[in-house]
Amino acid sequence: MKLTSTEHKLGLVLFALLVYPVIWLDTIYGLFSYLGLGGLRISLAYRLVLIMIGLYLVFTRENYVTIMVRIMVLAWACFAAWSTFPTGNFNLVSEITLFSRWLFPFAVLVITLKLFERFGDETRLLLMGIAYYGLVFGSFMLFSFATGLGIQSYGDHAFGIKSFYVGGNDIGLAALISLCFIYYFLYQHVTLSGIIKAALCIAGLILLGTKAGWGGSAALTLLFVFLIVVFKVANTVFKKVSKYLLMTVIITGVIAAYQYTNKNIDEFRYQLTQVNQIIEGASPRQRLINAADRSLARFDEEVIWTGGGVKFYEMVGREYYLEQNNIDEFLTYKNIEQEWYDLFGGYGIIFALLVSIMHLFFVLMSLLLYVRAPSSLHLFLTTSVVVFFAHGMFAGHAFVSGQPGGLIGVVYAILCLRLRIFFGISTSRESA
Repeated sequence: MKLTSTEHKLGLVLFALLVYPVIWLDTIYGLFSYLGLGGLRISLAYRLVLIMIGLYLVFTRENYVTIMVRIMVLAWACFAAWSTFPTGNFNLVSEITLFSRWLFPFAVLVITLKLFERFGDETRLLLMGIAYYGLVFGSFMLFSFATGLGIQSYGDHAFGIKSFYVGGNDIGLAALISLCFIYYFLYQHVTLSGIIKAALCIAGLILLGTKAGWGGSAALTLLFVFLIVVFKVANTVFKKVSKYLLMTVIITGVIAAYQYTNKNIDEFRYQLTQVNQIIEGASPRQRLINAADRSLARFDEEVIWTGGGVKFYEMVGREYYLEQNNIDEFLTYKNIEQEWYDLFGGYGIIFALLVSIMHLFFVLMSLLLYVRAPSSLHLFLTTSVVVFFAHGMFAGHAFVSGQPGGLIGVVYAILCLRLRIFFGISTSRESA
């Protein structure tokens, strides 16, 4: 269908609204929180609007994706009711808040697919918007590092700042997804502006002080360098200028990071201790997982199928704070921040498998796309999806987080579009 000029411009605006405002809304909300105005949750309002639009499309459109999301909604409703009776163990606000977080990536997926259907393929615009996220994030992180303004990641006892961002691991995962596509555009054309964007995003991830941010940015950088050195078909100018400039920036950055770390080694004791524990086999969320295991052991055997509902999260909070702070005789709501345990403990193994498989489906589809039609775009799409899924399973803050969830929902939609283009694998089984 041929679009008029007005329709095309409208489409560009709607696509842009899915990706470009996100980082600014997160930044402004964080700034409000820093100033004691955390009640002005403008980023939450934006995401609630997307969820409502997504749910409308889910129940008015007929395709494989909407059917999958309907099953998810129905399953959550059933298991929430099951875990509620006969104890009356249900907290409406907490339950719906948690479920809306799991739903959010798929709401964005459905909206993006609808925009593709109506206005055509604007993949490049969407990916540029995702890359833009990391640029703004890194800029504010450097601002906070230089001025001392902003929120610390771990307090005075360890290195790390969050600038004006509320969730350290959440914003870190979103930045890692963004870095994938900063590197994609940099791989297409190595430019000074592209190198600066990558450097800003990496600097932000380093300053954040999270293990996932450090490890993820290092792994993505190694992948990018490998691609440049081994596979890039470069002209003479690139070989003589761009490649050496890029290598110089990377080597200089590594040396500077080493010198800073060596000079301020005491600030990194916390991270080094955590890394050693992971190397020895501990989970990044081991203490919370231990609290979850102890809490699950107090339920009847049917908790395997139903989950413990809100009572489970309250018991986890009690167990965790008892272990951490030696505080007893109170209940506090606490997520495990490890996706499988949050899903399984709250709503049982069937719901946990359903949501996990929905995300795993896109991991497998991305691998199929890259294997069958290898390209740099498909490689970085696959990388971003794998990073998101792995982060969720090992460090949490993925399936339930709006910051990376919105970005990955767009990536999922692009995967659906590319699968249809290359293999005729369609997600849009529209009814007549």
